[in-house]
Amino acid sequence: MTDVEIYLQHLRQVFEVMRGDKLYTNLKKCIFCAPEIPVLGSYVSTEGVRADPEKIKAICAWPVPQD
Repeated sequence: MTDVEIYLQHLRQVFEVMRGDKLYTNLKKCIFCAPEIPVLGSYVSTEGVRADPEKIKAICAWPVPQD
């Protein structure tokens, strides 16, 4: 079984459990098979969590302290 097949099998299991508990998702808001996804203003991947570059752009533009 390939990684994608295992991934799809897990998704089916999650959706079955959710359906059993009458929980539903908005598929237009879902992201599948992505290497990185935005979550609460950050980006999450297998490498970890990083800040959204747009949100820290102003901080990165600050001048370096001189003394």
